[in-house]
Amino acid sequence: MLVLTRKKNESVMFGEEIKITILDIRGDSIRLGIEAPKKLTVLRGELYQAVKEENTRAAGVEQSVLEQLRIWRGKKTEQDGKEDSIFDDI
Repeated sequence: MLVLTRKKNESVMFGEEIKITILDIRGDSIRLGIEAPKKLTVLRGELYQAVKEENTRAAGVEQSVLEQLRIWRGKKTEQDGKEDSIFDDI
């Protein structure tokens, strides 16, 4: 990890497009100004982690749904004696 010391109104550049400026320092809180291209997502660390965990959880649910569809498809095929092409890619 790179550690830098900056004072109020000083900045740090990431490449040529991302600039972070120290706007204010109050006690143990620092107010940052971030200039970055609009295409770049900027999230607080705790929000990034929450989104990452939710995406991981959602992907797990999707896998269980796919498994249920595979089981359902197998039962349906046994009962009807025909294939349901909608689920061929599952």
